[in-house]
Amino acid sequence: MRIRRAAAVEVWLVRHGETEANAGRITQGQQHGRLTRTGAAQAASLGARLRLEHAARPFDVVLCSDLLRCRQTCSLATRHWRPRPPAFFRTDAGLRERSVGIYEGLPHHAPRAPRPPGVPARAYRVPRGESWEDVNKRARRLLLRLGGTFVSGEGRRDDDEKAPEGAPKKPASGRVSPSKDEPPPPRDDSRLRVLVVTHGGFIMETVNAARGADGRRVPFAENGAYNTAIYKFELTKEPQHDRLCCRVLSMNDASHLQRFREQSSDFDLVDERPALVDECCGDQWWCDNPDAETP
Repeated sequence: MRIRRAAAVEVWLVRHGETEANAGRITQGQQHGRLTRTGAAQAASLGARLRLEHAARPFDVVLCSDLLRCRQTCSLATRHWRPRPPAFFRTDAGLRERSVGIYEGLPHHAPRAPRPPGVPARAYRVPRGESWEDVNKRARRLLLRLGGTFVSGEGRRDDDEKAPEGAPKKPASGRVSPSKDEPPPPRDDSRLRVLVVTHGGFIMETVNAARGADGRRVPFAENGAYNTAIYKFELTKEPQHDRLCCRVLSMNDASHLQRFREQSSDFDLVDERPALVDECCGDQWWCDNPDAETP
């Protein structure tokens, strides 16, 4: 089974709900974490918003970090989608939070070893962990894979005729470029929607990748995502250069926490597996080589 490609892909990155470690100010990193009752209510409030969005214009793809706190959030936020599940659902370890190695499980205020002299803050890789530059590479890879899998050239349709045999193919650039000009919005039927349930640090680096942040011309984003906040991105492609472009549409939108107040008394946090996984296609659909043309 294949999902159609589109001229524009709207990507919603969502942070997980509050966890026990969040509430206790414990550094989680890539530990699994478990939602608190507050976090479950936040995820359900997110779900109330997503249910309306999905009914109006369905999400075609759902991606989720494989860590427990994201799986619980995704399960609660999508539990009412069963009549119209997305075409594809996948958990992915590449969507994890930054690994902070030996500091995982320690209080935020616990002493940390000083950064070695001459090592930039973003390049510093904590013992047995990652640097922010490592996370940025994972975020860029996500954008490139989504682009390689789902984004077609502007005005190109899935049923366009193939180029004659032997005709040279235009190579993909393998680069993510921030859109400088606001393009006219594509038609609704030329858009795909992707939901990604992930972590605050990963979202921060996705914003940096989308904006082309370098700390000088474009400042780096801060790691300040609210629990269950939504960040929206749009992926398109420049037809002249076959270059993937990414535009940040909105950031840190947690308005659903005020609009939809969900009670947490009936939430089953024992179920750690999002129900959608049983109803979606498990075929190979993901573009594993971001530089390759989507088959």
